[in-house]
Amino acid sequence: MPQVLPEINLSDHVLTSDGILNLNLLPASIVIVGGSFIGVEFANFFAELGVKVNLVELLEQILPNEDQETVDLLRQDLIRLGINIHTSTKLESLKDTDSGVVMQAKRNGEQLELNADYALLCTGRNPLLHSKELDELGIEYTKAGIKIDENMMTNVASIYAVGDVTGGMMLAHRATQQAKVPPDIFAATVL
Repeated sequence: MPQVLPEINLSDHVLTSDGILNLNLLPASIVIVGGSFIGVEFANFFAELGVKVNLVELLEQILPNEDQETVDLLRQDLIRLGINIHTSTKLESLKDTDSGVVMQAKRNGEQLELNADYALLCTGRNPLLHSKELDELGIEYTKAGIKIDENMMTNVASIYAVGDVTGGMMLAHRATQQAKVPPDIFAATVL
């Protein structure tokens, strides 16, 4: 489930990574808030389709947890695609207008205003937990996700959890890797 910053209201023009997939027409311009995996992926996607993209990241670099050399190479490719990358940039407001959105931000003490057809919030995800059902089953969890061991098993024998509900990096390839339970563990559980 996408995280939405407390001061931001979703609308027809202010979308999350879920809502952007419902667009029927390609926008001419978009401002993407968040320079981690999802934001960079959407920036690349839209730029490849000819959309004018502004990528805004609060931290000093996009993909802040990745190797600097890799980030530098990727940044060059994104700039070659025409993406305007604004790092160390703090979002101050994001508002709907008659023609799209206007974003006010601050970078190094200077005010920045970006106008676009749409804004895409890529500021993280939270696991979608059905606490009533988890409580009924006795499965331990926190707001960060379901607690699992190294074999992906919850505190309840024979109940496993993988993917976004376990917290951590909420990416499809991580969930796929988590789901690859070693055969000997699975066989021991089934027996």
